[in-house]
Amino acid sequence: MLFNKPKPLATALILLFYSACLSAQESQEDVNIVNWYYSTMYGTGYYTVGDTKVAILNVPLSYAFKTIREKKDKYGIRLLAPVSLGFHSFDFNQILDLPDKVATLSVVPGIEFEYAVSENWHLMPYARIGAGQEFNQNITAWIYGAGIKSRWILPIHEGEFTLGNALNYAGYVASDDSSKAMMSFVAGLNWVTPLNFRLFKRNTNVGTHLIYYGYLNELDFISEDEQSLKLRNEFEFALTLGTHKPRSFLGFDYTRFGFAFIFGKELRGIRLVAGFPF
Repeated sequence: MLFNKPKPLATALILLFYSACLSAQESQEDVNIVNWYYSTMYGTGYYTVGDTKVAILNVPLSYAFKTIREKKDKYGIRLLAPVSLGFHSFDFNQILDLPDKVATLSVVPGIEFEYAVSENWHLMPYARIGAGQEFNQNITAWIYGAGIKSRWILPIHEGEFTLGNALNYAGYVASDDSSKAMMSFVAGLNWVTPLNFRLFKRNTNVGTHLIYYGYLNELDFISEDEQSLKLRNEFEFALTLGTHKPRSFLGFDYTRFGFAFIFGKELRGIRLVAGFPF
């Protein structure tokens, strides 16, 4: 998704973040149950960690200085500026009171390069560093991440098969003297095939993907009763609907959209996805 110039959505989001920060100062309900890395690097969704319910709103703002597809070059570069809000003990009955329930706010900007090894194989190294605020206990943290992603595409008839891999290193250093670094390996398969109908005057396709996330160091979560929960791996299954040309929605350009279902020990979730994350 690209965000190239100010639009009404950006103004609304800034106002939401500002009001969330003000109201969250008065909230002292629970401990920081979401791992800093997890809540920052993953997308918008609803998760259960043990018996705890958590919602994450991730706005993946980015700006493409140069793309391989547009310039027909071997190099591309993109500025990343994702903003994440975390809502602990989330209850759908309180969805209108979201600004009063925010528990964490983080901004972790970075830069991503893209290099076309061949027509079908692209490598994408990236680096990110930013900060987060946990309001319930007034904890701040430096958050960082770096890694490399790989995307290999094989056209088959009218559809395409994609193999994605990633190696990530990330961590945080918090003001409560806690810190942790971790590595993860990600492998995924994606299949896209055309459909026989048009949407918004565009040809459509359906996609499905299966992704494995393996953590070389266990991710730590804290439940509401302050019990430590460990996560070593998880699986994601998604269904998406896409068009062959981007569709603008609320200031963002989308080529596809769908839902992903996440399964792991002590973890279940559903999140919004905008395609294969490689």
